[in-house]
Amino acid sequence: MNVIYIAKHIRKIQTIQANQPSAIEDSLWRIASNAELFWNGNNNNLNSDGTLSDQQRQKVWQFINKFKSSSEGQEALKLFEKSR
Repeated sequence: MNVIYIAKHIRKIQTIQANQPSAIEDSLWRIASNAELFWNGNNNNLNSDGTLSDQQRQKVWQFINKFKSSSEGQEALKLFEKSR
């Protein structure tokens, strides 16, 4: 899992893409993929077309909230902001 990449997409969701549902969905999918949220053994249970089910979307939002409140996530968000 690349925490800077995840931080980048969280910031995109919060700023640039706030009024663009398809762009938000894309970032959610990319976070899920990078964090391997839906891997089951050797199988990735993400749709290859970049869409999420309602249940998957909810799980990604839960992951984002946990990430933002964790020390690792907070540090990644700070590092991403510094690198911009």
